[in-house]
This record gives sequence, C-alpha cells and structure tokens, in this order.
Amino acid sequence: MERIPFVFTIVVLALLFSLAKLGNADETCKCFKDGCSSYTFNVISSLVNWKKSRKLCQETARGELVSMESDEEWTFLNITILNLTKAGEYFIGLKKGEQPREWRWLSNKSAMNTSQKRWAIGEPTGDGNCVVMLRNYSRQYGKYNDLNCLTSYRSGYICERPVHSCNKGMTYTIYMYT
Repeated sequence: MERIPFVFTIVVLALLFSLAKLGNADETCKCFKDGCSSYTFNVISSLVNWKKSRKLCQETARGELVSMESDEEWTFLNITILNLTKAGEYFIGLKKGEQPREWRWLSNKSAMNTSQKRWAIGEPTGDGNCVVMLRNYSRQYGKYNDLNCLTSYRSGYICERPVHSCNKGMTYTIYMYT
C-alpha cells in the first residue's frame, strides 16, 4: 500500500510532462482524480480577484474554488500547476475564519490542518483574508500566500466540483485543453 503514492507520482509526472510538450496556450485543463472530483485550472488574460474567481467557478465550472483536505490532493494539484506556465499563483478555496489565525476551506467549512506546513515563508502576513497557491515563487512550490480578496491580480484559479459517479480507485485521467 505504501508504493501507491510513489507509483501515482511517477504516473502523474509522466502524463504531465507529455502533456506539457503539447503546449498550453490558454492553460485551461480539466483533471479528474479518484473519479470523485473534477478540477479545472484557469488562467485568463484580464486581472481577476479572489471573489471574481469564485464566481467564475460557480458559473462556468458549476463548482467552487478548490479545497485541499488531504496530502494526496495537495500533491496532485501542486504537480499539476508546476507544469502550467501562464500564472505564478492560483486562487484556492481557503479563506480566513472567524477566530484569529483560523483558515477555513469553502467546501465543508473545515479548518485548515496547520500541521501540514502549507504557508510560504513569512505567511500568512495578515494582509488579506483570501489565499493563493504559489506555483514557483522563490522555490515555494505549492505554498500558500494570503492576500486581499478584492484586489485584482494576474492570477489563475482552480475550480473543483464533485463527480456524481464516484470511483474510489487510484485512477487519474488528465485532459489538457489549449
């Protein structure tokens, strides 16, 4: 059972590197993990803020900004964004909670697991209530940065929606649209 994450990582890396060779003009990619969630990675040419990204996920992907509640899900998404080149950061579904130093996922309102050490060095700084996942900022691969929800940035965003026919197997299929 311990070999599955290693084998999974190798398979996903091989798929992503082969897809990267195809090019990624507008960097919209749909990825399916475990047959339970559909992920869409989006980068648009105009500036966008966290609130607008969330609205776009709800309207176009019929979902929500992604919530990463497991290490496996974070690894999958981190490897995927490392192979995209149009954005240095992606809005995710993590938002400041009611209590000090509390961050909650949009999907089920669960608190972020602080033992996972997902924040970039020096973060959160308290300059915002919303979060982006960094692609490669000073080698901070997949780490989080808090920022203002209403300030527009040249960022991407990751949408997630449940897939109704859920297979709990280790099947990963990645589709890249350019």
